[in-house]
Amino acid sequence: MAARTPAGEKGADSRIQCDNAWYWVRLITRAALAREGACMEHCVGDGDFDSLSGAEDLTDDAVWSLRDELGVSRLTAQVEDGRVTRALGHLNHQVAKGAALQCRHLVAAFRSAGADLSFCHTTKVVLAPDGQTYRRDRVPPEVEAALDDADQAHQAVTLADLVMMQVSQSLVGIIASVDTQNGRVFMSRPRRIASGGSRLLAAYRRARDAGDAGDAFDIRHVIGGSNDFPGPGGGARP
Repeated sequence: MAARTPAGEKGADSRIQCDNAWYWVRLITRAALAREGACMEHCVGDGDFDSLSGAEDLTDDAVWSLRDELGVSRLTAQVEDGRVTRALGHLNHQVAKGAALQCRHLVAAFRSAGADLSFCHTTKVVLAPDGQTYRRDRVPPEVEAALDDADQAHQAVTLADLVMMQVSQSLVGIIASVDTQNGRVFMSRPRRIASGGSRLLAAYRRARDAGDAGDAFDIRHVIGGSNDFPGPGGGARP
């Protein structure tokens, strides 16, 4: 494979030093985007991304380029609304293992500037709770376990919010507390839950009949049933 010509440092800003003399730069001119596209042989320089040039702050929407010790681009990342929405290598290949590891430096720079940075699933980059980054197929088992725990906790919080927003007003007053860590809802007056086919009521009754509930049940039983919660008038949502 012929050596690629580096895109150069013109129109590049916010340099972030990485391991092994690699570094990130933010591309702030249309000409810089064009040179990046030529080096990487993909479409970032075709004009469709010109709206992402010219931003002043490190955390603004922009296109970032990860470069090796010779200045050759290895990964082009598109950042929008605090998320990396695309991360592609030469010829639009998926992110390489080494490049995925270097993404942690971009995350750290955003955090130092007071902003969070996450990665869309399609980028194949996984952000661990400790700020480390990995290619999806190279995530260590212990990190995978930590991510699973974080997902379960987030799921419990999301479902708890769902219940509080979508159940009838009479039911809101019956929920005593929510244990978001274990996904359990504690009911102050479970026998006074209004009828009407609520999945929340059905989940409580199933748990009670199985001997798994006194005044509490696992809210994760209602995954996928948000549209069946009764509305403010107490009737089922259409």
